[in-house]
Amino acid sequence: DRGPKGKRIHIEDFNQLYGQFPEAKYKNYSYTNMAADLWRLTDETQFAEFIRRLIFSVAIGNNDMHLKNWSLIYPDGRTPQLAPAYDFVSTVRYISDDRLALSIAKEKAASQLNLALMERFARKAQVPTKLVLDTARETAEKVMTLWPSLQKELPLDRETRRQMTAHMKTVPLLAE
Repeated sequence: DRGPKGKRIHIEDFNQLYGQFPEAKYKNYSYTNMAADLWRLTDETQFAEFIRRLIFSVAIGNNDMHLKNWSLIYPDGRTPQLAPAYDFVSTVRYISDDRLALSIAKEKAASQLNLALMERFARKAQVPTKLVLDTARETAEKVMTLWPSLQKELPLDRETRRQMTAHMKTVPLLAE
């Protein structure tokens, strides 16, 4: 949150954007709400990055991507952009439930994430369906192409890699 010469750059997480106290970070809003707001507040590039991060997060089994883990940054003090990504951690090792922190078109089960759900998500958020589906499909393909070799380079123990790989097999979008 600092620019050149230490200049402060305003950042606010989505929980703050929605006027909630920190303990409400799992309540009242969804990824669908965030998508609608990002489409309205930012540009197509920022919106597509949100979809990529959402699919990646589900793919790695990060079931704790709540409202405080998504932020907007205002580099010029006025114009919102999706803030750099943070807190991408697979939770499959210590949270056995496949339920996401927030819902995608009223669905929280990662095992239900497929193109049909993403289409419903786009309709509910009133965002371009083709952009959502193309970005989701492309991200899923990249994850599944890169995961076999990339996992060996990550500082993860064998059991965590095994659990993440097993989780990926339960997400229909990753097989479509």
